[in-house]
Amino acid sequence: MPTQAMIFEHFMMLGLARRRQGKHLAATDEFKCAMSVAVTDEQRARATQAMGIDFRLAGDYQEAEFSFDKALLFSRKIFKLKGIILRDFAMLHLDRNEFSLAEAKLAQSIKILDGLDEVEKAVSEGFLGDLYREQGKLALALEFLEHSYRHIKGQNDVYEMNHLIRWLKALKPRKRFKKLPRTLYLAAKTLHYERFIEAALITLMGPRLSDKVKNIRRGH
Repeated sequence: MPTQAMIFEHFMMLGLARRRQGKHLAATDEFKCAMSVAVTDEQRARATQAMGIDFRLAGDYQEAEFSFDKALLFSRKIFKLKGIILRDFAMLHLDRNEFSLAEAKLAQSIKILDGLDEVEKAVSEGFLGDLYREQGKLALALEFLEHSYRHIKGQNDVYEMNHLIRWLKALKPRKRFKKLPRTLYLAAKTLHYERFIEAALITLMGPRLSDKVKNIRRGH
């Protein structure tokens, strides 16, 4: 006999499957079903958070905001989840070019996740670094992206590579950044990330900066 928790997770998995297929409104229907059987605030927060993500991806920003507001209400005492929801909410603000609101929510996310989950905190720091990079605040971007990479390094290969590329992009203004050669991506699969960073930085900054590159490598 399926338990309530099993039924809830079943609908959540169906929603995630629809998301992976790019069927975002169909995903929200599954998450609404999950919400209908939810009995704890954590389940309600997860279901409404998921709805917010897919409404945002579908371009329905009003429903996304409504869903994220409810998710924050349900997660008010579930601090780690609240920190992650704030980060998702910040992505909605970025989509609407509400940069100050996005910055505020990412800062809240980082503050809440500090000491609770360093990897999730680092993910939020990475997004804040991205925001600063888009605004041309490269010193702040580098600070947050490098700090993010240091915490994520070795924790998760997908996060690690993603944050590494974002960190490297912040080294130069976006309009001057060229995609890293395919050979560097291939090298990243077989070599230590420190060697990948060194090769990438030399590519971006020029061989005459090799001493600086070596110092950065030692710092990682």
